Amino acid sequence: MRIDHGFGAIGLLVLATSLAVVLTTAIPITVSKEGLELKDWLGFAGNVLAAFVALIAAIIAWYAVQDQIAAQRDATLLGVMMREEDRLEGDFQACGVGVEFLRSIYSAELVPGGENVQGYCRQLRNQFGLNGDVTAMTSILREKLGTPASPNILYLMATHCAALMRGAERAEEATRKIDLLASDPDGRALFVREWNKIPPIREATSVVIDIVRKRQDEAAERLDALRRRIDAVLAIPD
Repeated sequence: MRIDHGFGAIGLLVLATSLAVVLTTAIPITVSKEGLELKDWLGFAGNVLAAFVALIAAIIAWYAVQDQIAAQRDATLLGVMMREEDRLEGDFQACGVGVEFLRSIYSAELVPGGENVQGYCRQLRNQFGLNGDVTAMTSILREKLGTPASPNILYLMATHCAALMRGAERAEEATRKIDLLASDPDGRALFVREWNKIPPIREATSVVIDIVRKRQDEAAERLDALRRRIDAVLAIPD
């Protein structure tokens, strides 16, 4: 069984007070050979009263200290929870912006067969700001999202966008190396091979969207639960 150290201290104070009263008044009165006078009883009562006043003061001080400790603990807990609230709020908002950004990329026109590969590549690069380098894409996404996002979500989006951009750039490069109007089976095969890598990456955008949306839902749930805890800490007892 766990013992409350505060009540233990109060118990020791009561014991010490009782012993002090016994040693300073009761024992001298008991062993005194002379008759007791009124002043002796007044002195006895004064000692007892002083001891209990000191005890009551100690108890009041103990409760005041406990209230101060509880207030400091609640303040610390509240600070931690509010920082977590800011983080979750930022994550929620960033995921929402990220979903809309990914949807806009997915809506970019992609003509089967690769006839618009150069236009598609320009659209990804100029309109949406995609970059084939993951590090550069991460910086671009940080700016586009506006609020701090979870590192895992940010890396997932940056990796996907960079892969899509690299695939489009390789297909675009292939069109520069061959004359699509001429009969060039090898060149055409190279282009088709590079181009065929793009649709699977593009279709994977919907999977990334689902992951980011799920993360947003999780952030919303955790944010709601955390705010209820904050309200409970801030609530003033009746």
